[in-house]
Amino acid sequence: MFLFGGIDEKRQYKNDLYKLDVDNLSWSNVPTKGKSPEGRVNHEMRLIDNSKIIVIGGIQGLYGTIEKSFSDIFIYNISTELIK
Repeated sequence: MFLFGGIDEKRQYKNDLYKLDVDNLSWSNVPTKGKSPEGRVNHEMRLIDNSKIIVIGGIQGLYGTIEKSFSDIFIYNISTELIK
């Protein structure tokens, strides 16, 4: 399982990518190469062919207020660690 983005307790939007080790139930930060998406929440993520992760859209904003809306698409290649 992978997790991307979110917001921390200081209300800073994150663009980190994490992977869950299901054997240990522990999260680790995943290294990436290329231009990472801007930090966001409410985006869509999908695994494609067990080799790529696609991140689509999202927003920056809380409690019904949208500060910024994204309509971009990023693809992360798991084996090469490259984001396009």
